[in-house]
Amino acid sequence: MMKTLKKEDIPIFIGGLMKEYDVYAPVLRNGIFVFDLISDPYSVNVDCFNTFFPPKQILLPRKESLFGYDANGKISPNLYLGRKRIVFGIRPCDFNAILCLDRFMLENEPADPYYAELRKNTIFIVVECLKPGPNCFCQTMGTSRPGKGYDLFVSEKKNILYVIPGNRRGKEILQRFVFSKTTAKKPVSRLECSRKIDLNKIEKFDKNFDSKVWKKWSDKCLSCCGCTVVCPTCTCFDIVDKPNNTISAGKRQREVISCQVKDYSRVAGSHYFRKDREKRLQHRIYCKLKYFNDNFGYKSCVGCGRCITVCPTGIDMIKIISELK
Repeated sequence: MMKTLKKEDIPIFIGGLMKEYDVYAPVLRNGIFVFDLISDPYSVNVDCFNTFFPPKQILLPRKESLFGYDANGKISPNLYLGRKRIVFGIRPCDFNAILCLDRFMLENEPADPYYAELRKNTIFIVVECLKPGPNCFCQTMGTSRPGKGYDLFVSEKKNILYVIPGNRRGKEILQRFVFSKTTAKKPVSRLECSRKIDLNKIEKFDKNFDSKVWKKWSDKCLSCCGCTVVCPTCTCFDIVDKPNNTISAGKRQREVISCQVKDYSRVAGSHYFRKDREKRLQHRIYCKLKYFNDNFGYKSCVGCGRCITVCPTGIDMIKIISELK
């Protein structure tokens, strides 16, 4: 069951959704495109090639209160109890990143209840990408299509949006909002990325662990953590307690952290497992292209290119891989 919507009617559609859901969509904030909770359906932009920050933070906030506590031992869990949410305009690469988060947060035992509650209450409307950014390489990574698990998938041809449901929730939206029936065939994807990563080199990672290439590129690294901040699949976090001024109560909070800072690998006795920047840079790339694949069966890099774009010194994952033997 595929239906259509005129591109000019997107604000009408989103306005209808806002009556029942909190809607997150790409909007311009301080000169960059980001996913944000919207109040004006006409502020949504579906033509930006990708947002600066990934929509990951909608499910895994940078700071998240897990529960409150007091001196009497009372615990108050802080599970999400708000309205159902819709993420409109997420690109296929970013939705594939959500699937990576699902594997990590839900399929490990025990599943994370905070992530699970947000995920259960979030609908994803994936919009096909027609204009890749200069550093995108999603085609190589096989993430230029949304895979399975989306609620609605939207393709565009000549200002007509072709909307395809992926599950029951998507079908319900198609039945209730402003769509037209169509017998047309699904448009063929026309995305063509200019950059590609050499997957054959990745298969030889075991032979390149001591390569001098890692030192060469890590000498450029400032440990600014920009690469992990904008990565749509990074999941590293810390747990901290935040007591009030009288220490009679407080909250336990999850905070996103980065493997690219030295203290991330610090353990008791002030031993650092990855004290050198070389090892931290290498670990990030191995994690994305090898370790996740070894554990879950596919790579956790989705080829969005954000880490390359944001790096102030030009560290480029594609070039690093190309230089390995």
